Amino acid sequence: MIGADRLLIPLGGADRQRGCGTKALNLARLERMGYRVPPGVVVTEQAFQQHLDDAGLGESARALLAELPRLDARELRARSAAMRASILATPLRAELGKRLEEARAATGHGGLLAVRSSAAAEDGAVGSFAGLLDSVLGVSSLEQLEAALRTVWASFWSERRLAYAQRNGGGGALAMG
Repeated sequence: MIGADRLLIPLGGADRQRGCGTKALNLARLERMGYRVPPGVVVTEQAFQQHLDDAGLGESARALLAELPRLDARELRARSAAMRASILATPLRAELGKRLEEARAATGHGGLLAVRSSAAAEDGAVGSFAGLLDSVLGVSSLEQLEAALRTVWASFWSERRLAYAQRNGGGGALAMG
């Protein structure tokens, strides 16, 4: 069974203090209200931050968000591509891979999984990243699950998401659960 920890937590236990994004928070709230919500887990913001650090992107990620309002389209495109490439090329930590395999096995049905985004500022009062962050469907193996997670994380740095954030006042929080 998946226990609460700092990298992966059951969907029903999602909360902001544990590093969960807006989508996870709303799904957990619906579950607590008695609605049927598919089983799931949340990969926390801490896992996202660790991966950025492992890819050597911690400082450059913060710098990109800070500089975003001043970047022209060419620079935005180049920096976006570099961020995404580094995230995709960096393997997940073994500890996270182990937790993902436990979560995959705990589904009990051996079926296909979906990996969805849940950024801290994805759905807010002033704007929404709806449709700007990737989802990966039909995931069946651990290798696919790890690749799907990196794909979703990389979408935080997509040119379309950064351009949207740029037009709407900035990059937002460097947080994705």
